[in-house]
Amino acid sequence: MKTFKELLVGLAEVDKEKETDAEYNLRIRKTAKTLKRSARKSTSKRAKKRNSIRRRTVDKIATAARQKAKRDVLGDLGKMKPSTKRKKVAQKAKMIDLKTRKLKMVLKKQEPQRIKAAKVSLKK
Repeated sequence: MKTFKELLVGLAEVDKEKETDAEYNLRIRKTAKTLKRSARKSTSKRAKKRNSIRRRTVDKIATAARQKAKRDVLGDLGKMKPSTKRKKVAQKAKMIDLKTRKLKMVLKKQEPQRIKAAKVSLKK
């Protein structure tokens, strides 16, 4: 089975080719179904608990910062077509990049507090 990073790389490669909105929706639904199925397995639940305590890598912090920056800049895109969403992201790319850099530093500083909170929540 693919790791999450391999899955994201595969998604990025697919985005380079122009895909229709219907193809995008179908691919996302398939991916979501696969991820939900694997999330229900006990081994993945144990791995999630283990990973919640571990320090996140620089890549993971960067990804989290980028996602948060996207949400802050674009807000809720709701039921927009995927092609329209891509255009919005492209329009606001500079602002997203700027916010991402700032958020990376903030998330890196907050990492020890996040780990402490995760340990406390697991003990309960």
